[in-house]
Amino acid sequence: MPGYFQASRCRKVEVQPESFCSCEDSNVAGERLPCSCGEELDVHEWAWDNSVQTSASRLILDGREVRFHPGYSSGTAAVRGDKPCVTGSDYYWEIKVLTLLYGTDVMVGVCTDKVDLETSQFNFCSLLGSDEESWGYSYRGYIQHKGKMQPYGPPYGRGSIIGVHLDMWKGTLQFYLNRKPLGTAFTSLHGRTLYPVLSSTAAKSAMKVIYSSSFPSTLQLLCLKSVSSSSEMMKMLKTVPYLKSQIENEYWWLTPPEGSARSAGSYREYFMMEVAENEEGYDSDEDEDGSLASFCAYMSQTSSSSSQETVLKEETGNKRKWMSTGKGTEIEPSLFHNHCDTETSDDGTLSVNSKKLCVVCDVIV
Repeated sequence: MPGYFQASRCRKVEVQPESFCSCEDSNVAGERLPCSCGEELDVHEWAWDNSVQTSASRLILDGREVRFHPGYSSGTAAVRGDKPCVTGSDYYWEIKVLTLLYGTDVMVGVCTDKVDLETSQFNFCSLLGSDEESWGYSYRGYIQHKGKMQPYGPPYGRGSIIGVHLDMWKGTLQFYLNRKPLGTAFTSLHGRTLYPVLSSTAAKSAMKVIYSSSFPSTLQLLCLKSVSSSSEMMKMLKTVPYLKSQIENEYWWLTPPEGSARSAGSYREYFMMEVAENEEGYDSDEDEDGSLASFCAYMSQTSSSSSQETVLKEETGNKRKWMSTGKGTEIEPSLFHNHCDTETSDDGTLSVNSKKLCVVCDVIV
């Protein structure tokens, strides 16, 4: 496959990276990208750690931009983030490549605090993933862990934006290229404390963190991730005002670019029915909550991952939607709040056997 990683490390690979934008290009090593495309969001939860970097790294812009080997390269330079990623949250950040990439390797990934970034400062190598304590995605298109390389995605280079989604609830790591998801790269990262990390052997190479944020791994986020691969389904979810705001302001990175949508399949008829109902407008919070409950009840019925059967029915008098807990008890959906695992009803927190019931995906937590 042209432009992708080839098995032989000794064979020269022609890298044809994909840029995020079509701004003026340059073939001069070390010449910085002049544009600010993709940098519109000013959200920065962390920066590169000035105390955990190699001597061949230089930090600027409050520690968000790193310049490797500003003079010449004599090995592999690296830098680590100053904030750990811990269990129970999802993390997403983006790295923008500002200069041409070439040479042995340039990598984006994560590592534990056991990795000594100085060990390869006089050795040209693919640092990230060369051991058990780091995981990396190379500019040549392969991924590496425990010294094992395997093909993964397209190469990246000057002008590319590499997104990193670290799910510390599921223990998975996924990369994005120019905001297009490339699929799960690594699994079984549970129970670790990880840090963002970069490494480079290329002289005068520069990369910048343009976005970094974290999100509690709520059931609401888990539901959104389960349908995020279809842009059609995400568009339909945006017909619910509260979800529209959440998706566009916080979870925008879950929405696939136009043209990458997969068929909604059996969901299409149901969603079109919901959209038609929603066109009349939302007269109250109750309407919005009912629509959410209906949607997620439907998802539960058609998803093999749900351990409970959800049943909707309409009460003759007021057409309120009710849900079954799977134990024969029917309850009214509670009001939709910030996170779906903190739903409350008029009587307080909704619970079954002292456990909360999420009306968004019908999972008892």
